[in-house]
Amino acid sequence: MWKQADLPAATRQRAWSVVVDVALGLVLVAGLSLLAARISGAFAALVGASAALLMLGLWWWLRSALGTSPGHALLGLRTVARSTGMPARPLAGARMTLDIRGGLDPLELMPAPIELAPPTRVPQRFSSPDLELHFDDGSRHVVRGVIIVGRAPQVTSRGQRPVAVPDFSRSLAPTHVRLEPNFDGVLVTDLGSIGGTWAFAGGDPRRLQPETAITVPFGTVLALGSRRVRLGRPGASIAGSGVAA
Repeated sequence: MWKQADLPAATRQRAWSVVVDVALGLVLVAGLSLLAARISGAFAALVGASAALLMLGLWWWLRSALGTSPGHALLGLRTVARSTGMPARPLAGARMTLDIRGGLDPLELMPAPIELAPPTRVPQRFSSPDLELHFDDGSRHVVRGVIIVGRAPQVTSRGQRPVAVPDFSRSLAPTHVRLEPNFDGVLVTDLGSIGGTWAFAGGDPRRLQPETAITVPFGTVLALGSRRVRLGRPGASIAGSGVAA
C-alpha cells in the first residue's frame, strides 16, 4: 500500500512554489530571446514563444507524472489527487499539495515488518511448474517457467517470462531477480541488483549474493529492494506467511 502524506503544505509554500516556477520560466525565456535577438527581432519572438511553450509542457508533464515542479522540488512539496494519493493532471479533479519534508511522501513505500512462521510444507509433488507471486500491494501473478522480475525486466531466451513490478522508489532494479520453480522449491538468483534481495523463510533473513543461485522453499517471502513478494504454488495452502504491505 502507498503511504499517505499527512502534512498539507502551507499557503505561503504553495505561493512561493508558483513564484519560483514563473520566475524560472521567465528567466529562461528572456535569456533565449536575448540570444536570438542578435539575429533578428522576429527570430527572437519565435524563440521566446517556442521556449515558453516548451517550459509550459515540461511543467505540465512534471505535475502530471510526478506531482512536482522546480518550485515544488526546491520547497519539498508534492501535489497529488485527493482520491488516489497519486500524481494527476493539473486542473483535473480535487488535488492537495503536501509538505514531504516535514511529513510523508505518498510516492514512497511504507516499510513494515514481516512476521513469518515456519512454512508448512505441502506433502505432495506438483505436476505443473506454475509459480504464484503474491506482491505486497495485493497483486498476484501466476507464471509458468523461468521468471524474470524487475521494474522493466529484459529476457534473454524464449523460455523466460518477464513480470514487471511498479516501484516509484526505484530500489527495484529494471531486471532484479530470476525465479526458477521446481519440485523442491524455487531457485532464486539475484541478477546484480543495487537494492539487493533478501529471503525470509523463518528465522533470520538471508541476503542473496549477486549471481549466486539458492533454492528456497515455497512460502518464502523475498524482499526485492523495498518491494515484497511471496513465492507459492497456485492453490497450495501455506500457513502463516502473509506479505506485509
